Amino acid sequence: MEKATQPATEAARVKQFHRNKWFFSVGGIGRDMAYTLVGTFLLTYLQFGVSMTLSQFTVLALLVGVIGRIWDGVNDPFMGSLIENVHFKWGKFKPWIFIGAVLTGLCIILMFNVRFSGWGFVVYIIAMYLLWESAFTMNDIGYWSMLPSMTSVKQERDQLSMLTVAFAAIGAILANGIFSLFAAGNVVDTYSKWSIIIVLIFIALQGMTAFCCKETPRKEATPDKKEGVSIKQIFSALKKNDQAMWSGLALLLNYLSGGLLITLAYNLYYVEVGYNGNIFYFVVVYGISNVGANFLYPLLAKHFKRIQILKYSCIFSVLGYLFIFAMGWWSFFPFNLLTFSLFGVFVFVANTIFYMTLIVNFTNCVEYNEYITGERNEALISTLRPFVAKCSDALKYGIQILVLVASGIYMLSQNISAIESQKNFMSEMKNNQERVAYVTQVKQYLLWQDVFSEEDLQKQLDSDPILANYQLTVARLSSVGDCHIFAVPYQNGKAAGEPTDLGAIATLDLTRLTYEAAKENVKLDFVISGTDASGNPFNAGDTNFRDQIHDNIGARLMLRSAVCILPIILLVLSYIVINKKFIITEDYYETILAELEARHASTEA
Repeated sequence: MEKATQPATEAARVKQFHRNKWFFSVGGIGRDMAYTLVGTFLLTYLQFGVSMTLSQFTVLALLVGVIGRIWDGVNDPFMGSLIENVHFKWGKFKPWIFIGAVLTGLCIILMFNVRFSGWGFVVYIIAMYLLWESAFTMNDIGYWSMLPSMTSVKQERDQLSMLTVAFAAIGAILANGIFSLFAAGNVVDTYSKWSIIIVLIFIALQGMTAFCCKETPRKEATPDKKEGVSIKQIFSALKKNDQAMWSGLALLLNYLSGGLLITLAYNLYYVEVGYNGNIFYFVVVYGISNVGANFLYPLLAKHFKRIQILKYSCIFSVLGYLFIFAMGWWSFFPFNLLTFSLFGVFVFVANTIFYMTLIVNFTNCVEYNEYITGERNEALISTLRPFVAKCSDALKYGIQILVLVASGIYMLSQNISAIESQKNFMSEMKNNQERVAYVTQVKQYLLWQDVFSEEDLQKQLDSDPILANYQLTVARLSSVGDCHIFAVPYQNGKAAGEPTDLGAIATLDLTRLTYEAAKENVKLDFVISGTDASGNPFNAGDTNFRDQIHDNIGARLMLRSAVCILPIILLVLSYIVINKKFIITEDYYETILAELEARHASTEA
């Protein structure tokens, strides 16, 4: 009877695992869409979509990107302790997953849909970020802590880890694709609308994980061994688990290495190629490479040891980085969308496989923890992964800010921020009469630039009854003047016909502007890039950003080094740490599992 029961129990467990793995891993799509929106694009949104002084941007970026991320990482162990100590009938992890998702979504919507100017906006974004990181930490710790609790079988653990990382990559790729395709030339509206859509996807998919996954029941604590864990015990547990610490260090270096390329890729593309949505195709290549690499990992794991996989993926990634660094300095080796994408594949595939291997190594530290201490402590060990991810983000943001500010790229990018902001202001005007008054005044101030000093003209701008509320500075007037005004036919609230180019703001005919604006069912539109009335392409973003920085070799070298050379150093260091310090090989892990199984059998007997 005993022998008949065991196979039936195992069959039921396997069936439940295969159900859980899909509900759990697919839920990661929404998570990484939401995280990418803030983690990758918040600084991009602030750089290209919000008009700020250098001091405002630097203070905001430092507090959010560095100090905020460090505080974010410090919060992780506290959340791990809370999950270990608080009991819900719903489960150990699922309540935190869902509640965290809802609160995170609310913070994201407020972050990208409320805009005003000055230091008050700086304080507001800092407050929203701190609330966001607290809410997302709740979801993040719950989600990643649940993964190792669902199975200890090596093949199942590898499969679940692979699917989770793969669907997380899909989420990040979708977010990157959305903003790369739609944001250039339409930053404010894109972030506003898509932040709401992404939040709805995030909550829906995390709700699926929370409501459809079946948790492994929480084991009751024995009378002489309480389950509650103090903050002090968390750090003590991590200190005892040397393999978790070394694995965490390797992850830290790997996160920082890959993060620099992703974070600075948009600046690199805009500087070297141009301010347009064609970077979307680079993101498509990135997405296909990442997803394909995730599904390639199990095949490689069948034929190679994990340390071998790390070695060869490191080599291929370094080659890709070197090619990207070399592009664009000679005419025979140009930097364009094709070459950027081609050599990006080397980096994307290799980095994904490298990361996937590190995740499997790290997940195996849970069983190692039980092996050496007698306690699994999934939540406590799992806090280390998001902790190092957020610490690496802090370092990544610090490097990003240093590069953008020291190279002068940020101040030039404010030309784009100014025209994006003005585009948004004009689109929100109630009627063409307001738009004509706005354009007329902007053109007047452009003419006055040769008459008044910058200081006097700024005073007039700040007190102008029409332009005072549009955050326009004299330093950015010329950038705005390079944008065009189009007359767009509308019917039933939608564009219904070919738009007519009325010319650049600096040179357009005000009489014709007034005439076109008076037509029925026509709306004046502020256009940053397109084709003018003569059929020639124009791009105010390129004119006022790429073209002005392209001869600054020092700035380009600084940016290129941060994207390519520094990641190479970090990736090699990550490999060295694992090669020299990580001892949980495939064979050793099987030994650990056998020993744990023997202990459990002895306890049950």
